[in-house]
Amino acid sequence: MGDWMVNYANGFIRRGATGQAALWLGELPGLNPGRVIAFFQCSAYAVYFGFSYALLFKQERLAPFLLLVVAPYIFTFQLLVEGCHRKEILLFAVFALVVWLAATRSTETFLKWFYPILGAYPLLILSHEGLAGYLPYLLVVYLWKVPLTQEPQRGGLPDGT
Repeated sequence: MGDWMVNYANGFIRRGATGQAALWLGELPGLNPGRVIAFFQCSAYAVYFGFSYALLFKQERLAPFLLLVVAPYIFTFQLLVEGCHRKEILLFAVFALVVWLAATRSTETFLKWFYPILGAYPLLILSHEGLAGYLPYLLVVYLWKVPLTQEPQRGGLPDGT
């Protein structure tokens, strides 16, 4: 948990966003910064596991995805490898949400959610600079849902006028 508590008390530090948020919230009466971090972690895991489950549950056949379910890296890497895994937890939570939106929602609804998520992504980068390298993965999901060859919507009549 200590790595999550890195903050801006001694100046700007690339990984200080989560710790600074925890300290600000910890100033409220009855809130402990450690509990705030635990809430951040549990929330990220809940988003990740919830949307991953929703995506797997949506599949007609689970057999092709069985290796993903039992693979040690996908769902249990935090337990098997020592470390705080901040960037992975946050990345997997955001990625699971974006893939779920792309797989289950209309293009219009997907875009209404995707653009704010993309706009908030720099805040995630302030929690761990390594997340900048994973931004193209979100853009791949965007291109999967909204191909570059898609015709723009025109007018309301069938002939496009």
